[in-house]
Amino acid sequence: MKTLFMFYSAIIILIFPRQFTHLICYGRHRNELRVKTAFGYITIYALWTIVFTVLCMIMGTACGIKTPLDKVMKFVILTVTDKEYICSENYDTDELYVYTYYTKKSIDENTLLEIAHSDKVFCDTFQLLDLSIKKLSDNIWLLELNGEKIAYIKTKNGFFIKELCYEWNRQIMDKKRKLKEKAA
Repeated sequence: MKTLFMFYSAIIILIFPRQFTHLICYGRHRNELRVKTAFGYITIYALWTIVFTVLCMIMGTACGIKTPLDKVMKFVILTVTDKEYICSENYDTDELYVYTYYTKKSIDENTLLEIAHSDKVFCDTFQLLDLSIKKLSDNIWLLELNGEKIAYIKTKNGFFIKELCYEWNRQIMDKKRKLKEKAA
């Protein structure tokens, strides 16, 4: 889907602005000269290119494909609302539970633990109140519970916002859920 989207977006961005610019500058049958300077032609072409690029990003966002427009929208939400972070994506694989958050705050141990504890259903279900955190590198953190590695946090610094990807070990988390169910 992403490849198909990129292919159609490239065609739309390369062909349509040129066609619209020629229509404006040279008329419907290409027999008039309405815009006489190269600067005017380039300006009109640049504006149409921007319009079609934004339209393609909106189309990609609507199709579920990550585009730069997604991060702009998350930045706007963080700026307009009083939220310090927002959860973007949650999905499961065979080995991981993956949660992605965006924040404008600086990344440190307290921020990462606050976000990990913020998901009450996840924290209560898996009994994760005594988490400890270790920094492995500039962009990778390790969450431990009683000395057991349960999650990795991968961080990416964007221009205005930071992306935090929590990758929880599915086997360990499912084992903890089963222990809680047996105890109850």
